[in-house]
Amino acid sequence: MAISKITGSALGKDVIMKDVATADGSSPTLTLQTGDTNIEANDVLGSINFQAPDEGTGTDAILVAAGISAISEGDFSSSNNATKLSFKTGASEAASEKMSLSSGGNLTIISNDAGAGAGPVFKFRRNSSSPADNDLIGAIDWTSENSDGNEHDFLNLTARMRDVTAGSEDVSYAWTAYLNGTGREIQ
Repeated sequence: MAISKITGSALGKDVIMKDVATADGSSPTLTLQTGDTNIEANDVLGSINFQAPDEGTGTDAILVAAGISAISEGDFSSSNNATKLSFKTGASEAASEKMSLSSGGNLTIISNDAGAGAGPVFKFRRNSSSPADNDLIGAIDWTSENSDGNEHDFLNLTARMRDVTAGSEDVSYAWTAYLNGTGREIQ
């Protein structure tokens, strides 16, 4: 379905796309299409970039600060359109890839920091205004289908806030491994 209404504010700040259909499931779709007739490995199919080109301080401030690109993972064919999403951010540089999601679902986090204490960080942050002792901070589950085709947990890691008192913060964590169909906790 095509978008039936696009409006912009008088000051040119906002573009709003609205699907005026009222049925359940109605939603606008933005499609970026390339005119390239021969997609090869690492071709960019489309990008959304964020920039402040009129920033008065110039230099780094006017470079592309962030972006998302769809990049081919190989030559396209009648049976292949493998594409990754590249997430880019900048820090005193033109935005460069810091995270990517492959067509196979693999997430890669990249750090350009050169210091000995620097590296990629995968951060879980529970943002609660009323944390309580034993609240779950986060979990990672490794799941797959079993021989019956049902999704099953095979390994879990959970972290809980044992004590949330300022200055006395404590954590507990537990690994749960499934052996012979039964979860066994490893602390």
